[in-house]
Amino acid sequence: MVFALLFLAATLGIAVFSRARVSRVFEAGRAVAMDGKLTGAEAARRVLEHEGVKDVVVVERGGLFSNCYDPARRRLVLAPEIFHGSHAEAVGIALHETGHALQQHAGHDALVRRIGTVRAGQLIGGIIFFAPIIAAFLRVLPWRGALWIIVGGWAVLSLLNLFTVGIETSASNRVKRAMEDARLLRRLAETEAVESVLAAAAWMRVGEILDSPKNLLWSLSPFRGWKKP
Repeated sequence: MVFALLFLAATLGIAVFSRARVSRVFEAGRAVAMDGKLTGAEAARRVLEHEGVKDVVVVERGGLFSNCYDPARRRLVLAPEIFHGSHAEAVGIALHETGHALQQHAGHDALVRRIGTVRAGQLIGGIIFFAPIIAAFLRVLPWRGALWIIVGGWAVLSLLNLFTVGIETSASNRVKRAMEDARLLRRLAETEAVESVLAAAAWMRVGEILDSPKNLLWSLSPFRGWKKP
């Protein structure tokens, strides 16, 4: 049991470190305004057009599965603050997801498997966390067994997310080259800020295991479709 807890602590430690690093870079990116009020959606569309990708649409949608690329429907889904945002964080995140569209356009089949793994992990991690606890309260499982399930499940999901870093890095590097070819950015400061966001975005999925219990509860909530007036 001690070894299992240490293993879980190590994988979660990587997730915590990844989230802290990504959050720090994204916060700095929000402070860098884009020249010409370039928004995340506009940046994505211009790169797609420059690369000859004509069958991918950029749409605005909030919720759990925003800021992602849907390879089945060939849609780039951006949260409202990224879709309309005109700072380095918004442009960097939008371009990172655009990189996945470029990967699919180039014939990278691994992308489809990655999307499925990430989406499943955002909910399955919550199930793995809550189901054993409920089973232990109902005395269907002993508490020791419930803890083993939580430890094993979260460790596996954390490792799966860690293994996607290579694909995420490839997406950021691919769109970075496309961004430079399209001469998307004009000033050195905004270029450096967007490139920092692209580099950090490659680690964004690693920390998502920490949000899985909250994501599951929100997906089951009757208030998830409500919007602020």
